[in-house]
Amino acid sequence: MADTTITTPEGRTVGLTAYGDSMSNRLVVLCHPTPGTPLDPEPVVTSRWGVHLIALERPGYGSSERLPDGLPSTVEDRAADIDALLRRIERNANAISDARFESYGVIGWGSGALVAAAMAAHDPERVDRLALVSPLAPRTAEREAREALRRPIDAAGMGVSDDDPDLARHLGLWNRFERMAEESAVQGHAGVRHDTELFEHARWDGVLDGIRADTAIWLGDRDPVADQHDVRWYAARIPGLKAYGVRDSGALTIASAWSSILEHVDPTHGSVRREERDHGRVYLPDVDWVHPDQG
Repeated sequence: MADTTITTPEGRTVGLTAYGDSMSNRLVVLCHPTPGTPLDPEPVVTSRWGVHLIALERPGYGSSERLPDGLPSTVEDRAADIDALLRRIERNANAISDARFESYGVIGWGSGALVAAAMAAHDPERVDRLALVSPLAPRTAEREAREALRRPIDAAGMGVSDDDPDLARHLGLWNRFERMAEESAVQGHAGVRHDTELFEHARWDGVLDGIRADTAIWLGDRDPVADQHDVRWYAARIPGLKAYGVRDSGALTIASAWSSILEHVDPTHGSVRREERDHGRVYLPDVDWVHPDQG
C-alpha cells in the first residue's frame, strides 16, 4: 500500500508513495497507468539519481478513496487535485529542510500520460519537463479502461506476459509489478471505473495547448497497446516533442528506459553531489530469469 495518506481540501483520502532522495531539490511526479498504483521501475537507479520522486494514487486505487457518487471526474480535476496536494507537500518540505521546488517534472506512464500532460497544461509555469512513457491517446485510454473492467487485475490482464523481455533484464521487476497489480485491486475495479469516466468525459481540444515543458516520449517496439498513432496524437498537440524508440521492449518499457527518463526530467540530479549519491559498485547476482510459477 501507499507509504502514507494525505487529505484533500474536500476531506478525501489520497495515497502517496515516495522514492529516491527526500532531500533532493528536484521534485518529479509519476502518474501511474490503468490499472495501476505507484511503482519504482528500477530502485537501484532511482536511489542513486538524486531525485525526489512521488506518486499519488488516483481515486479507487490502493489507499485512495473513491469519489462520491455523482461527483464529476475529469482529467483536469485530477490535475488540479495533484497540484493542490503538491503545494501542500512543498510547504511541509520547506518547513523541515532547505528544499525549494520552484519547478518540477512529471512522468506519465500508459494512460497516466494523459494526466501528466494535463498537469503540464494546468501549471505551465512550474512543470518544466514532461516524460510520456508508452503513452495512450484518449481513445486508446478509454478503450483500454473499458476492457480492463472485464479482465482480472493481474499481470496478464495488465499486458505483461511471462516472456516479457524487460523482466529478464531487471532483477525484482516481476515482484514489484505483481505487488502493483495486487494493490491496484484492493478496491476491486473501483479505480478502473473512475478512470473510464475520467477519459470518457475529457475534452481535449485546446487542453494541451498551454504546455511549455520540454517533452519527450518513450515507446517500446513490442508494446502491446501504445503505438505510433498514440505518439502522433501527442506530437500534434505538444510543440517541440521528441520521441524515442526502445528496442526489444514492451509493456514494461518504463523499466528499460528509466535512466534515460530520469536524465530528461532531472538532468542535474537534484543538485545532489555525486559523492553523496554514489554508494559504490552495485552488486547484482548473475542469475537466470525464472517465472515464479516455473521455479
